[in-house]
Amino acid sequence: MSVCECFLCGRKFQFGPYEYDGRYIETWEIDICRPCIRANYNGIDLNEYPKLKKLLEDKIWLVIPLNSSGLLDIPTDTQPITVLTRTR
Repeated sequence: MSVCECFLCGRKFQFGPYEYDGRYIETWEIDICRPCIRANYNGIDLNEYPKLKKLLEDKIWLVIPLNSSGLLDIPTDTQPITVLTRTR
């Protein structure tokens, strides 16, 4: 079992056989703890998480796709992702 650190809040959580207290978000290449996932179930307000906004702008997206509420949805494993990626 490994210990991960939540990218959003910094909380450490267990991630391993039979105990998954968070998720690895492959699209963003970060770990997020279960409390942050629950607190942001309807989307992440990037104004509250400038570190995430910077990561997405610098590494992943030219334009960050927001939902109808102006929030960023947390990707699921089955959710297709269409992004405009940066080319270097």
